[in-house]
Amino acid sequence: MYECKSESRCGVEDVDGLSVEQRSCWSLAHHNNESLCPRDGSLECRGGSRGLFCSECGDDEVYSEQRQECITCNDGTVATPIALIAIAILLPPVLLQLNVARYLRYIDRSKVKVIWSTLQIVTSIPWSLNINFPEPMQSVVRVFSATQLDSFTCLDERFSSYHTKALLSSTGPIMVCVLIWVAYAIRKAWRSRNAGPSRQIAPVTEDSRDEVEEQRRAGRANEDPGSSLFSTHMRWFLIIGYVFLPPVTMAQFRGLHCGELEDGQTSYLIAAPSINCNSPEHATFVSMNSVLIVGYQLQPLLWLYLLNRKSKSLDVDGADDVEAALVARDQDPSLAHLRFLFAEYTGSRWWMDVIDVYRRIIFISLLPFCGEGIVRACIGLCFYFVSLILYREAYPYQDGSTNYLAVTAQYQILFTFLGALM
Repeated sequence: MYECKSESRCGVEDVDGLSVEQRSCWSLAHHNNESLCPRDGSLECRGGSRGLFCSECGDDEVYSEQRQECITCNDGTVATPIALIAIAILLPPVLLQLNVARYLRYIDRSKVKVIWSTLQIVTSIPWSLNINFPEPMQSVVRVFSATQLDSFTCLDERFSSYHTKALLSSTGPIMVCVLIWVAYAIRKAWRSRNAGPSRQIAPVTEDSRDEVEEQRRAGRANEDPGSSLFSTHMRWFLIIGYVFLPPVTMAQFRGLHCGELEDGQTSYLIAAPSINCNSPEHATFVSMNSVLIVGYQLQPLLWLYLLNRKSKSLDVDGADDVEAALVARDQDPSLAHLRFLFAEYTGSRWWMDVIDVYRRIIFISLLPFCGEGIVRACIGLCFYFVSLILYREAYPYQDGSTNYLAVTAQYQILFTFLGALM
């Protein structure tokens, strides 16, 4: 007999005084222990649920990690992931063609990054600590869990296993990135065939500084056409990595997180207990998943390598006129392709986006592997305090209000974590 992991799928309510805490699941894997079940059904799986911990949903249902319950996939929910995949594939080329960056100059990208990172971390806390928030916090987390970009809940039953969903989550962004660079090659070839005389790059003057400052928000200050084309595609490549890397890593690491029953023989995948971690199918998945994990985790290191090569141009804090040096840095054509990673930061903090990505990966993906119960909670608190101290002492952003927002966000994460433990 094992403790029920989901009250909504195990037992019936108020049967012979049986409390919620006393309810248990009566199904081990696909083998029903009917002899151990009271005839009143108080320990049976609800609503057609079955399997280990009643974790498998009934027929025509799938488990939604965002809602943390079984849902029925109608035509609309099935169409949602298909539509999102189509949008992810078609949107970058459309935005590139429309040169949408020039319309984004009035958006404070640094604040968007802070808010996005914070929501990704906060909405991952229930899984990281293996808890459920009480209402209304649970509903709030459910709404903002869209930042986890889980669009593969409702798929054809042939592709509904967690293994398939994790692999789709990993290969989707790769396909988009491939399309971005294919589009770059096509546009470059087309532009080469129709190339006109090259445009001279204007130097920075006192009179043009305000204009350059406005242009740099669109990421197009004083770039020649060839450099601008590469920078545009590189910018979208970096955006895809920045947005998708943490949630994809979470899906990948969930596929490695196994639990074991007290009998010492049954090993199951915590994200999908119906999967036997000792099965050949899971061993094959682990091999494929490990290769994808290594590939994804090398991406921030690539960012760091590219940034470090330009570190002398990026770190302008020692200049006599730091403000003018920052403007000159932002319009430097040799740095244009990396501007998404450093534009918001002060000269000596050009590496902060790499730190931010790995910070999210630790909170979202690695924390569940750090022991159980109070041990995991203490390790998590240590990570959160380090993050708070880093942002409070480093003050990495050029804009003072963004620094205040970032520090406030660290306190928000810390208090949410503490609230989850109470």
